[in-house]
Amino acid sequence: MTGTAYWTANNTYHLDGGVFVEPGATLHIEAGTVVKVCQVKVKSHHTYVCERCSNICRRNCRCSIIFTFEADPLDGSTPLTTRGQWGGFSIR
Repeated sequence: MTGTAYWTANNTYHLDGGVFVEPGATLHIEAGTVVKVCQVKVKSHHTYVCERCSNICRRNCRCSIIFTFEADPLDGSTPLTTRGQWGGFSIR
């Protein structure tokens, strides 16, 4: 992505494929926002990257931003040991 984008807590964001925050861009993620990533496909790892000199901003520390996989019901039933559902998040 380029420019400035705002992700708000009143939406759940469903990502399928790589997302790159380009240098000079800013992604504002509101506290309480849920980001669900589609399940890893064979030979394809979805990676979400924030490049150097770009920004990810969180405005409120009272509520977390949740990055999880698409099938997570967010009701506490998914074991904390669940792994390999999506490629990862990287800040360079």
